[in-house]
Amino acid sequence: MGKSTTPCGSKSTSKPTAKSTSQFFPQNLYQRMSDDLHLTGKAERTRKGYLRAVTQLSNYCRQSPDQLTEDLLRRFFLHLKNERHFAYGSL
Repeated sequence: MGKSTTPCGSKSTSKPTAKSTSQFFPQNLYQRMSDDLHLTGKAERTRKGYLRAVTQLSNYCRQSPDQLTEDLLRRFFLHLKNERHFAYGSL
């Protein structure tokens, strides 16, 4: 992986850009979340899990994560619990 110049002019050795797989999770928001999780020291597997969960949420609600309401989140959690049979600790 080669180095490239960032907008600030410094060299970057970061991994390739993360790609959203959902039409409801805009690429710029997906990348921002991925970067923020990386900055907080989350492991790659954890980051992928969080991004997958938010992608599933977006797909279920058919909306971008930044447009979701408390009611939509509540409905999604009820769906996970009642229809997908998630354990309480997994919600």
